[in-house]
Amino acid sequence: MKRKKSVRFFLLLPIIDQLINEGYTQQSIVEKLQMDHELDLNLNTFKSYLYRYRSQDKKTQEESYSNKPKTETSSGFLSSFQDAEKKENDLEESKAISLADRQGMKGDISRSRAKAKELLDSLSLSKLKIDQ
Repeated sequence: MKRKKSVRFFLLLPIIDQLINEGYTQQSIVEKLQMDHELDLNLNTFKSYLYRYRSQDKKTQEESYSNKPKTETSSGFLSSFQDAEKKENDLEESKAISLADRQGMKGDISRSRAKAKELLDSLSLSKLKIDQ
């Protein structure tokens, strides 16, 4: 039993898509389908089948998109500004951490501050001794 034209058309869609991507006109694709695959369509039927396929494809894409679990997203100008600000803060934080690591200042900040104060005090005392 011979398949319906629409079924045969949908089975040939990968070839049709390839021909479209290669730049063939719709009329030349219709002629090629008639000669190579014995699928006798006129141009209007071809366009109708193609439209039907593309609209079905869009529906399946929309359904698959709606079935996916939704992630928390925020839209709008303000949220994009907040996202950019957060990224900038994270970048500055990572730079500060890596700088502290390079300088060997691992540990809490109060200890680092105490070391800095000791250094300043010792410099001040040595300067006072030199001046006297």
